[in-house]
Amino acid sequence: ADAANQAKTRYISAISHELRTPLNSILGYAQLLDEDPTMPAHRKQSVGVIRRGGEHLLSLIEGTLDIARIEAGRLTLEPKPMRLRQNLEQIVQLFELQAVSKGLHFQHDVVGAPRLVKADERRLTQILINVLGNAVKFTQQGSVSFRATHVRDMAVFEIEDTGPGIGAADLDRIFEPFSRGAHTVAAPSNSAGDSPNSNPSSAGTGLGLTIAKMLTDLMGGEMTVSSRTTQSVSGTSDPRVASDPAASAGSADTQGQPGTLFRIRLFLPELRGASAPQPQAVRAAYAGVRRRLLVVDNEEVDRTLLTRRLQALGFEVLEAGSGAAALALLGRHSVDAILTDLAMPGMDGWETLRTIRRQGLSAAPVAVVSANAFEKGQDNDAGIGSADFITKPVRFDELLDWLGTRLQLSWLNAPALPPPPAVSASAPRPSPEQLDAALQEVAATWTMTVELHRADQRMPTVILVSQHGHCINDLLFRCKSGGLPIDVKAIISNHRDFYQLAASYNIPFHHIPVTAATKPDAEAKQLEIIRAEGAELVVLARYMQVLSDAMCRALSGRAINIHHSFLPSFKGARPYFQAHDRGVKLIGATAHYVTADLDEGPIIEQDVARVDHSLTVDDLTSIRRDTESQVLARAIKWHSERRVLLNGHKTVIFN
Repeated sequence: ADAANQAKTRYISAISHELRTPLNSILGYAQLLDEDPTMPAHRKQSVGVIRRGGEHLLSLIEGTLDIARIEAGRLTLEPKPMRLRQNLEQIVQLFELQAVSKGLHFQHDVVGAPRLVKADERRLTQILINVLGNAVKFTQQGSVSFRATHVRDMAVFEIEDTGPGIGAADLDRIFEPFSRGAHTVAAPSNSAGDSPNSNPSSAGTGLGLTIAKMLTDLMGGEMTVSSRTTQSVSGTSDPRVASDPAASAGSADTQGQPGTLFRIRLFLPELRGASAPQPQAVRAAYAGVRRRLLVVDNEEVDRTLLTRRLQALGFEVLEAGSGAAALALLGRHSVDAILTDLAMPGMDGWETLRTIRRQGLSAAPVAVVSANAFEKGQDNDAGIGSADFITKPVRFDELLDWLGTRLQLSWLNAPALPPPPAVSASAPRPSPEQLDAALQEVAATWTMTVELHRADQRMPTVILVSQHGHCINDLLFRCKSGGLPIDVKAIISNHRDFYQLAASYNIPFHHIPVTAATKPDAEAKQLEIIRAEGAELVVLARYMQVLSDAMCRALSGRAINIHHSFLPSFKGARPYFQAHDRGVKLIGATAHYVTADLDEGPIIEQDVARVDHSLTVDDLTSIRRDTESQVLARAIKWHSERRVLLNGHKTVIFN
């Protein structure tokens, strides 16, 4: 039995790791979209459903590990003030659409739940979602009901369905792990329990009810179940249910019908007069000196996602794709904190941490960011406690809480968005045509030029690139994650290097070689593509060709270029070797509109990074890439949001 339990634990741990890795990207992008203040309300609601669905999947993955933790006595509850009614309404929203899409009538009554109680929100939600999810999944016709009452600090949740029911033989072991029973009813699928049915594809893992029951017991509550099949009147897995007429009878609407009723009783003391927990404000930056972090992860997607989000808050981030690369970076740079994965080829995370401490490379605080959730809280010789272990998918607020504590940061919150102005229901909204006509009347009075553009339409864009990939990689990543309001219609290059990159984003790629002799024809082909795609913006993402005067005139006011800049400037070959030899202290980047005067068009955005004598030529080059990518992205964002006004040879940016 012990060997079987150990094998089960190893299997669950391995499956958990494999599922967490892709889910980290799904939830990461959903969080980015959910935090975008410019997203329309209806889309934000859809993203919220995706995010809650992903978080539920994550809770299921974590649930597979909870059984082992509960059995080992290592799972602890974290009761705190919880918005119960709001939580139940979110659960209703999560499952109502699923039920309706199956043709089920979804009934719910949660108005009797108090506003605020003391409970472990995560565990209570896990219990209800497990049971309610089964009810919706295994009921093929009829209805699913979800009811909540609260009397004298005792909460009662009832989840009832009109599925085919669970046979008496299966009720006795419905809460056993990995047990789906052997009873098969005549109906096409199972009822709310995890027992099997005639449709094998609808059978679950047999863990959902086990976890829900164990968590209910751990919280000092009780879970009972009664069921009516087409062959029997009723059954129960608990003698207490048989003696409870309400539990056996179900609701009046389902009398005489097959189905299943789960009843969950929990002690949830109401917090009267207490203030509800406030939602975490969106953290936009931190006060004080800039902090440097090291992110170690062999998964490039996970590493890049984490790096971009941290950089957006003002952190300087060094990236390492392996333990050996991390050691090399720490040999050259000091860091304020280290975030490392565990499962990496070659030197894994544990050995990397031991080597760092043994060689005295860094005394910075360390957080493990890993999908190996089963190792959280286990003894180790690297000094990593449970609070220093952040499981994938990364809950970004949890990571920021850790950084704030370990680095004693003072967070600067993003300003709260003002409420939308009240609009009278009786006041008709003007059409775009009517609004444009009204604006043109005003414009004529003041001799103005007015253009009206839809804020929800992405700007059609064509990107030109040669062989440096840092800018185009960054731009495509930002577009995919919703960070740039542009629609990349095509990529044009005088080399074939980024054909596969374009294909991975499903973007047409045009290879147009350029020589002194073919330049006029090449530019004519480029302009033809730009016109055919209806591009309103052309981005030179390190396109290493000088455009002709005719090309510059054709793209006037809608082509953006990026280039590095030193103080002082270095002309000729190998500028970074020259900069290193001179011991420069600043590296900058400039994004500007393209004109016939090389690199002297109207400036949209600039930035600098401070460097020092300890950096190598490769370090300077890496900092240059990061600075160029960020400056170009900001310039494109402002232009595509139409915040840039050309005023002669300079620009005015409306922030």
